[in-house]
Amino acid sequence: MSKIETFSVDRYSLMPPPEAMDSFMGNFYLIKAEIKNAKSAQWRRVIVHSMQSFSDLHRELLQAFGLSNNHLAAFHDYSRTKTDLICEANQAYGIFNPALFLADVVEDKVGYKMHYTYNFEQPLMAVLTVEQVVKSRDEISGRIALSSRS
Repeated sequence: MSKIETFSVDRYSLMPPPEAMDSFMGNFYLIKAEIKNAKSAQWRRVIVHSMQSFSDLHRELLQAFGLSNNHLAAFHDYSRTKTDLICEANQAYGIFNPALFLADVVEDKVGYKMHYTYNFEQPLMAVLTVEQVVKSRDEISGRIALSSRS
């Protein structure tokens, strides 16, 4: 009898968490998120699967920065103008439209950059950069969660 793997699925995502996705087609992205409008430098790194959605990336960023999920947010293409919208939450709690997989936009490009804006009243603005594209989470070397905390 073969071993059956189980995992919990977030209620807003159809995909399992990245640690359960090694058997899925696609790659993993190591993304560095640098907050640009903070008094001191703050950044985090997150690992997401290319077949996860921008809603999934949003939740990873919320967790990495210790933020609540009760504000609107948006992703914009950094390589063009800030008004070139990739997707945005049409309501609080991180349901993004259009519903895109990361691979639809990033296309496995190391160096690809996006703007991330959270809470439009007192915005947190970050630049997200794809630092590595790998087939397995195990290929990502070193400590990934280094950051200065204020």
